[in-house]
Formats: sequence, C-alpha cells, structure tokens
Amino acid sequence: MELTSITSIACIVPTHDKEIAYTSSSFIPPHIQYTQQGDDYQISAKDENETLTWNINHVRTPGTIPEQEQLVNYALNGFDVASLSISVCNGPTQDMYQARKQNLDAIFQILESKLGSKPDIQIEFAYVCLHDQGCYDLRKELDRSNESMIERGLEGIMKPAKLKEIWSDALRGTAWPSILTIKLIDPAKDTVGRLSLVDLLHPRFSSLLNSGKDKCYHSFQKLVNTITAVTTPGYNGKLSTNNCFLIHELEKYITGRNKLIVFGFMNDKMVTEIHWRETKSLLYLMQALKDMPVRMVPNPSAKEVIDNKHLKQSTTAMTKQNKSLKSNMEHLQRINKTLQSTLQEKERELQLFNQVEKQQMDYAQHTIEQYNSDYANIANQLENATRKLKEKNEEISSLSSGIVDLSQQLQDIKKEEQGKRDELVDALEHLLKKNEHTTRQNSELKKENRQLQREFDTVDSDNQYLKVQIQKKRRECFESNTLYDEEKRNCEKLEQKLRTEINARKLLEDKLENMKGTENVSSAELESIKEDLEQKMLEKYELKKKKIQEKAQAKISSFEPILMEKEDKINELLAKIRQLENNTDSEDQD
Repeated sequence: MELTSITSIACIVPTHDKEIAYTSSSFIPPHIQYTQQGDDYQISAKDENETLTWNINHVRTPGTIPEQEQLVNYALNGFDVASLSISVCNGPTQDMYQARKQNLDAIFQILESKLGSKPDIQIEFAYVCLHDQGCYDLRKELDRSNESMIERGLEGIMKPAKLKEIWSDALRGTAWPSILTIKLIDPAKDTVGRLSLVDLLHPRFSSLLNSGKDKCYHSFQKLVNTITAVTTPGYNGKLSTNNCFLIHELEKYITGRNKLIVFGFMNDKMVTEIHWRETKSLLYLMQALKDMPVRMVPNPSAKEVIDNKHLKQSTTAMTKQNKSLKSNMEHLQRINKTLQSTLQEKERELQLFNQVEKQQMDYAQHTIEQYNSDYANIANQLENATRKLKEKNEEISSLSSGIVDLSQQLQDIKKEEQGKRDELVDALEHLLKKNEHTTRQNSELKKENRQLQREFDTVDSDNQYLKVQIQKKRRECFESNTLYDEEKRNCEKLEQKLRTEINARKLLEDKLENMKGTENVSSAELESIKEDLEQKMLEKYELKKKKIQEKAQAKISSFEPILMEKEDKINELLAKIRQLENNTDSEDQD
C-alpha cells in the first residue's frame, strides 16, 4: 500500500495589459498573489474591502515540476494515477492553451525518457471526448452512451499502440473535454499501471454562464457536487456514480483510493467580474481536494489481470448463459403447460372427431352406393344421348344438303322473277310510250278544238250546238288525262312496292345463308324454317304475280276502250266538221 495525498497545483498564466483595457469601470480587477508557507502555498486576492486566501500545495509557472514525474513513476510501478486539468480565463487565449499544452508535453517527455530504459513495457491506450450523454471514441470515431461506457469502462475500448502515436494524437488536442488513459504493462515486474490525463478545458461553475454550447456542463456540475459532498466533514449519505461516465471514471481518485493531481490554470489578473467569480470557484475546489489522504493499493499483476479478465469474461458468459437457461426453462415450462392443455383439448377433439368420422364414413358408404347406381343410370343416358347425337348429326348433314338445294332453288326463283320483272318493266315502258302518244294526240286535238272554236264563233245556232258538243268532248278529254295521270302514279307505286318485295326477298336470302353455317340449330327448327320459307315464297310469288298481271291487264284493258272511244268521238267530230264545212260551202254557193 502507498500512503500519499491529492495534490492541488495552481498554474499562474500572466494577463496582458490589452486584456485589462476592456474591464468595466465599476469593477476593480483583483490581482492574485501567492506566498510560500512551509511546504504549502497561500494564494490571496483583494475582493472589494476584504482579502481572500486559499491554501494550495504548489504554485507553479508552466514547465516541468516534480509532481509530473511522480505520476509517471506511480504508473510504472503498477498504480492507477490521474491528472485533472481545469482552466479559467477571460475567454480561451493562446497563452492559456500553451500553458496546458506545455504541462501535457512535459508528462509525455518524462514518460518517454522512462520507457527508453524499459523497451519491454507494453502500451495500450483509450482516448475519448466527453459530453453529458456519454463520450465519443476518437480512435474508432464512434459515439458511446453513459450506460455503455459505465458497463465497459475505458478498459473495454483500449488498443495497443506506440507512445509516439499516442503523443501525436494528444498534442493535436480537441475542442471538447477529454480523457486519455495509457496502460503500462511491465512483464519484467509483472505490474500493470494506468496514467489518466483528464482535461476539462474551460468548464462553467456558474449556471448563468451555461449558453448550451458547453457539452459537459451537467457532468461537471455533478462532479463538483460529488467533490463537495466527499470533502465536507461529517457528511453521511449515498452518492450515485452510475449515471455519469465522468464521475464513474474519477470516483476512485476523488475518494482517496488512487493518486490525483489537480492542475488549475488561471490568470494572475482578473478582467471581468464573471472571470473573478469562476476563478474563486476553482480555487475553493482545489483547496477542498488539497491533502485529501490517499491509500493506494497496487493493481493486480499482469497475470492476475489476465486471469481476472478471463474469469470475468467466463463469469459474465456463465451469468448470461444461466440467465438464458433460466429464461429458456421458464419458456419451456410455459410451452409444456400450453402443450398439456393443448393435448387435453386435442384428445377431446379426437374423440369427437372419431364419432363424427364414423358417421361420415357410414354416410360416405351410403353415398358411394348411391353414386354407383346413379353412375350406371348416367352411363345408360350418356349412351342414349350419344346415339341421339349421332342421329342429329346425320339430320344436320341432310338439312345442310337440303339448305344447299333450297338455296339453288331460291337462285332459280330469283332469276325467274328477274325475268318476269324485266317483262313487266318492258310492258310498263310500252304502256308509257302509248300514253305519251295519246297525250300528243290530245294536245293536237286541243289545238284543233281551239281553231274550231274560233271558226264556230261566227256560226249560227247549229254551230253553237256543235260548240257545246266540243266543250263536252273537251271535258271528257280532260277527265281522260286526269285518269291517265292517276294510273301513272299507281304504276309508280306498284313499281316501288315491287322494289320493297325484292329487298325483303334479299334479306330472307341473307338469313338463309347465315342459317346455313350454323351447326347448333335443331332439325325440327330447320325443317320448320324450310317449310315456312317455301310456303311463304310460293304464296308471295303467286300473289304478287297474279296482282301484277291483273293490274297490268286491267290498266291496259281500261285504256283500250277509252282510246277507242276517244278515237270514235274524234272521228265523229271530224265528220261533223267536214259536214259543217260542206254545208257552209253550199250556203255560200246559194
């Protein structure tokens, strides 16, 4: 066991005059002074009308100091030691950064010189940035939560490396608070020591200065509260360290189980009132930790560490396995219970199923017998239907040939009707020509009548009588012309009706053609259609033929007597005219 104490070292950084020029006129900037009193130092500063004092182990300007080498020696001898760096300044300055960098550089130089004579020492390291939710592993570039890091610790993320590589990473620095832990394994001495360099940069003691940009504000406040509780005489109570990774890592150092050196970096002159309050808080914290007794026990040997690590891994694996087995056992018990209840239910269902199955088997046997009987009947019906289908196919073939013959007969009838239609058209044309001739004759008669009318105007009463007779004949001629016009219109209607009949016969022919290619028409329907078609065709043909012949004959017959009568009357009239002329000539001679 090693008996020592926590060491508080104030590192004074001079303040430039240009920084003081911005001081408020209402604030008198205090000036930090220090005096050595035996082995310790006393820092004093005038605050308004009183002088404040703090007792510190050492006051040093930046550079190499014996405490830095003491840390390295402890780590090489198998102890866990740490340095805690906290800076307070009026905003980050280059001088403050250089002071912290020189302190870190001095520790690495001492470690490098010590390792020069011990080349067999193995080195591992872990380097993380701190924030309130956990940390960021700079080596793996991976963010880790508080819970994960508290469970694994920095030991779980360490990696072998050379001191120059670690030194290079550390000197580059980071904008976040960080912890750099270097593990030194000495096979010759069989020792394992750790050197932890904790740099909290510029943490805020006052909540008024928390602007949200300080990534580690809440963790630092918890650290300050824990240090206050530990250093307060007569304090009794339980301190929780399982919810903050920063406190979890510094727990053994701030409680006196391992060596800790606190480096407080501050300016010698205060620039603002806030700067002064933060500096006072840092000095009170360092004074509280000063000379806290430390009773260090060396770490287990390297072999013990490996054995403990293996044992811990085995224990963890067995714990997980036991937990898994217990969980599996509970799961299997639940499954067994479920299976038992399911088995009972299935047995009941099986009994019911057997009863239902027996009933279904009896019903199925009866149904099969019925199906066999029905199948025999259906087979007979199928055979009869096949025979009838064959007969129907033969009938369809016969009807198809009959339809072909009927189509041929229809074509012959069509040709015959076409010939008769042509004859009727010729007769009508002849009749029209004859009517035209009669019309011309009537026109000539009208002209002669008009001439006779002019001649008869000078004739006596006999001539008047002849005039009346001529007018009567004129009316008769007019009636004859009217009758002719009516008969002409009737002939046109008859011709239009004939065309309609022709179109209807064409539609019927198309229907027969469509029916000819249809195979699903029954023989009875085809026979009925055939008989109806033949009957209707014969009836319509005979009827139309008879009507056309009768009308044509009637028209011709009606015109012949009229024409003959007109010719007779014209002849009589001509004879009378000749007689009248002869009488006139004889009277003139007389």
